[in-house]
Amino acid sequence: MSQYRKCQFSKRFSKHMPNPKTKPYTKTLKETMHRKSEILSKAQALWEVGMTETAQPLWLTAANYEEHIAPILDALGSELEGAMHRISAASCCHSTHTLKRGACAS
Repeated sequence: MSQYRKCQFSKRFSKHMPNPKTKPYTKTLKETMHRKSEILSKAQALWEVGMTETAQPLWLTAANYEEHIAPILDALGSELEGAMHRISAASCCHSTHTLKRGACAS
């Protein structure tokens, strides 16, 4: 019974307490993530209005940013978020239908 209470306690407070193994994001990382988000938003907007050819370079640029961000997050102790950015990079590459070029070569 005490294990159950401990679990409930940790679930309730883990949302509010920072992970002690995770280091804070640097200003440069935050700026890089912001630039990536802007590029990704533009690519998505162009894709949705049917301008797929125009969106392709933006998808590749966003993939490059994602691949750059992921190992930095790993080094800061945010491995799950790093994995999410790797998946996002793969999704950007998939959107261009070219998994062998540029950022999508690895």
